[in-house]
Amino acid sequence: MWQFVLRRCLLMIPIFIVVSIIIFSLIHIVPGNPIDNLMGPGMTKAHEQKLVEKYNLDKSIPVQYFIWFKRMLHGDLGRSIIEKRPVTELLLHHLPYSLSLGLTAIVLSFVLGVSMGIISAAAKNTIFDHLAMLVALFGVTIPAFWLGLILILIFAVWLTWFPISGSGTLLSLVLPAITIGLGGAGLIARVTRVSMLEVASKDFIVMLHAKGLGKKAILLKHILRNALIPVITILGLRIGWVLGGTVTVEIVFGRPGLGQLLITGLFRRDYPVIQGAMLVLAMGIMMGTFLADILYALTDPRVRDQHN
Repeated sequence: MWQFVLRRCLLMIPIFIVVSIIIFSLIHIVPGNPIDNLMGPGMTKAHEQKLVEKYNLDKSIPVQYFIWFKRMLHGDLGRSIIEKRPVTELLLHHLPYSLSLGLTAIVLSFVLGVSMGIISAAAKNTIFDHLAMLVALFGVTIPAFWLGLILILIFAVWLTWFPISGSGTLLSLVLPAITIGLGGAGLIARVTRVSMLEVASKDFIVMLHAKGLGKKAILLKHILRNALIPVITILGLRIGWVLGGTVTVEIVFGRPGLGQLLITGLFRRDYPVIQGAMLVLAMGIMMGTFLADILYALTDPRVRDQHN
C-alpha cells in the first residue's frame, strides 16, 4: 500500500510542474497589463518603465516563469501588484470561505446522493425510483449559477428565509451549499443506483436471500457496502472539482472566497494574485484525485495489487 501511495505522490510532481506552466503561460498570453492600473495622473513613460522592471515584466515569459517558480518553492507567491500585499496572505484570508462552502457541499452531496440512490435501487421501477432519478437528473444538468439565482429568488427574496448574499452567518452558507451540492448529489445518486443494482444481481446476494437473511440487512450490510466503492471514487474526484466550482457560485452569492479573489484579480490583471488563486484551485483538484486513488485502493485491494 505504501508503494502505491509513494508512486501516486511522485506522479503528482511532474503534473504540478505542467499545470504551473500552463497557468503562468495562459495568464501572460491574455491581453492587458497590470501596470495600466497603477499609472496615475502625471506619471510618465519613465515611471511606467520602472514599474515594468520592478515586477520583471520586461523579461521574457520563460524567465518570468522560472523566477516565479523558484520563489514559489520557497513559499513565496509574490505580492499583489494592485493591493501591495503578499499573495499568500490574501489566499489565507479568502481560502476558509471556499473550504467551508466546499466541504459543506461535499457532505450534502454524499448524504443526499447516497440516500436517493438507495431509495431508487430498493424501489426499482416504482414512482419513488422515477422521482429520485428525476431529481438526480435535475441536479446534474442544471447550471449552478442559474440554480443559485433561482434559489435566491425563491428563498431569499420571496420567502426571506435566508440572506441574499454575504458570509456573516451559517444561514448564508445554506443556499450556496445546496447550489453546488445538488449537482454532486445527482451524480452520486445515479452511480449508487447502478452500482447497487449490479451488486444485487451477484450470486452471493442470491445466496444470502436463499439463507433467509432479512432484506434490510442484505441491502445495507452487503449490497450498499460493496456498491460504495465507485461512489467513494466519485466523491474523491468531487472534492477537487467542488473547490473549483465554488468560483461561479461565490460570485452569485457574494461570498469573499477564492472566486471573488480570482475574478477581482482578472479584472485588474493582477498577475501574482491570479496565478496564486488558480494554482490553489488546481492543487485542490489534484489532491481530490489523489485522495480518490487512495480511497479506491483502500476499499478495493485488487487496485493496489495491480500496482505492486
